[in-house]
Amino acid sequence: MLPYKRALRLNKLLHHKICDILQEIKDPRIGFITITSTELSDDLKLLKVYYSLIDISKKYNKNDTQLALDNAAGFIRFRIGEEIDLRVIPKIQFIFDASFERAQRIFNLIDEISKESEDKEEL
Repeated sequence: MLPYKRALRLNKLLHHKICDILQEIKDPRIGFITITSTELSDDLKLLKVYYSLIDISKKYNKNDTQLALDNAAGFIRFRIGEEIDLRVIPKIQFIFDASFERAQRIFNLIDEISKESEDKEEL
């Protein structure tokens, strides 16, 4: 069943608001994250926020980032309530999206295979 149009519009708005609010949070456990997608339930009570950790320096830990985001969920929910007039503010659940890591691993494997094939051609 397709989500209601209101849920789709609100999902998009919440995605942008969460991105804006996360830029204001000064928790050192949160590295450079990207909100990859959001998924609002049809009853508008639960918002799943999928994020990816872009960790160039390997300084940030996935578990620490998850804890920090879980701790910030209440604050983010409060801010959404201030900025958007909703009857019910959805509960926010942060979920790590590992697709970026999988893609990076695939690119690395492809690079290794192409280097090996180049080395074999040189022999």
